[in-house]
Amino acid sequence: MLYKLLSILIFIFSINNSTFSQNPIGLNNQGNTCFMNSLLQSLYNIDEMTNYLMQNSNIYNEGTVAKEYINFLNQYKKVQLEHNDSFAPLNFCTKVWSLKKPNGQPIFPQSATGDAQELLSILLDHLKNQDINKDIVSIRYGFPFNDKVKTYISDLFDIIISRTYKTKSGKMYVAGAELTDILSLPIQDLLTGNISKTLEECLDKYFDPEEITVKREGINQELELQKKIIKLPKILNIQYRRWDLLNENRKIYNSVTFPVENLNLSKYLSKDAPKNQETIYDLVAIVMHHYEGAHYSAYIKKNNHWYYCDDH
Repeated sequence: MLYKLLSILIFIFSINNSTFSQNPIGLNNQGNTCFMNSLLQSLYNIDEMTNYLMQNSNIYNEGTVAKEYINFLNQYKKVQLEHNDSFAPLNFCTKVWSLKKPNGQPIFPQSATGDAQELLSILLDHLKNQDINKDIVSIRYGFPFNDKVKTYISDLFDIIISRTYKTKSGKMYVAGAELTDILSLPIQDLLTGNISKTLEECLDKYFDPEEITVKREGINQELELQKKIIKLPKILNIQYRRWDLLNENRKIYNSVTFPVENLNLSKYLSKDAPKNQETIYDLVAIVMHHYEGAHYSAYIKKNNHWYYCDDH
């Protein structure tokens, strides 16, 4: 049996803003590049992101991951207009293969299928900050660019989650906030071992108050950790954490359903969150991992139709 495990769900606000009317085209596998191709198909399908990058490519340094990704976007568009069926994104693949860990080893060896979620995190980091030409952006914004300056891509993807501690007496302590561009949700309850059956159950479990013990001045103190959303992104990436932490880190194969339209996150908002935020999302892409065979494929929504992208 070939299992298909959800790797990434990509939602956008429930707004019809499609500008690329052409149907998707194929991306040829260059040897274990299915994880790249599935992610590339999904991201190209997000018009607001694709439009922005194609129109603002000059803010990125040449020879970088971000620049090669934008070159891929332009190539995809060109091949679409020429009415060709497929092409090989070899330059982008080559750039990804060249990325190194601190020890000098490749992050994504050419001989192996990589992790799509890890690639998404790295790509967003390069697009949000790492590959930006700080001189050009500083002139455009009128002030020096540094790592704390928010970029347009940050605004599209970043979700801010507050963390608050509550004591047994009811006293509240603000523990800070977490900023992330991928909402990674456990599907397993570590106390009971129960597996969630729906995305809403996963969200409820993630945002439910959590009993924790903190040692302060040599004394254990029982606290309740509360997480709430301060800021929602326009593009919401969700990943299911499928490792069974109670059973030797085995993979959990259970199906977890999710909505295609009208995912409403309003009940997870903090009382301090801006009141005018959009909270309803529609699904536009699914990146799937076929566990046996280490293969990836994707479903993408275009012009109210779903397309299955598989370079196998």
